[in-house]
Amino acid sequence: MKEFYLVNWVWKNDNTPEYGYGDYPEKKYYLSAKVNADTSRKAQNLIKKNIPGTVFGGVCSPLLLESDQFYGSTWEKLEKNKNYIELSA
Repeated sequence: MKEFYLVNWVWKNDNTPEYGYGDYPEKKYYLSAKVNADTSRKAQNLIKKNIPGTVFGGVCSPLLLESDQFYGSTWEKLEKNKNYIELSA
């Protein structure tokens, strides 16, 4: 089995000079789930069943990273979401 990590994001925006009065929002990434599955497709199916509203594909979809893409990169330093879950097939 492989480990997969679900990385989601939200826009942080205030009507202040720091964000260009709303013109330049900041994209904040966070870790939503850790999934143990055989393939990425099975990991996606597990996530869809357990986290409602998650859609893969398109412009605004979350990232699904394998453990070799996750460890040793900047993604490893992400904070866990308050609703972080661990799933296994």
